[in-house]
Amino acid sequence: MNEIKRNVSFWNYYTLLYEKVKTLLEEVIKTELSSLSLEFKHRFGYNRGMKISILAKDIDLTPSIKKYVEMKMGVLGKTIGKYEKEGALTLFVEIARSTKHHKHGDVFYAEAMLGLPGKTLRAEHFHSDIRVAINGVKDILKEKISKYKGKVEVRVQRKKK
Repeated sequence: MNEIKRNVSFWNYYTLLYEKVKTLLEEVIKTELSSLSLEFKHRFGYNRGMKISILAKDIDLTPSIKKYVEMKMGVLGKTIGKYEKEGALTLFVEIARSTKHHKHGDVFYAEAMLGLPGKTLRAEHFHSDIRVAINGVKDILKEKISKYKGKVEVRVQRKKK
C-alpha cells in the first residue's frame, strides 16, 4: 500500500512538472513567433501601420488572395512612412472580374486608391491573372508615390529660399 502511494505521488509530481514545462514552452514559442513576425513585418515593410481595405467584386476573396494583397501593398508602407506620422493612411484596394461572360484575356481588374496629404493617388491594372494585376497596381502606385515625394520635396526646398 505504501508503494502505491509513492507511485501515485510520483505520478502527480510528474504531471504537475509536465504541465509547468508545457506552459513555459508555449509562452516561449508564442513570444518567439511574435518577435519573428514583427521582424518580418519590419524588415519587409509588411503593413507598417497603413490600413488596407480590400473590396472584392464578382470574385471570392480567399484568405490567400487577401494575404497576397496585404503583403504586396504593405510594402508601400516603406515609401510613405513619413506621411503616416501626419495621420493614419488608408489604402483602398478593389479586385474584381471585369466581365462575367468572358473567360479569356484581361478578365481580372485591380484598383488601388491612396489618400496622401494634398493628393489622392489612384492606379488600376487589367490582366488575365489576379496576382499579376495586383503586382501591376503596386508598381504603378509605387511610381506615383515617388513622383509625389519628389514634388513635395521640391515645394519644401522652394519655400526655404
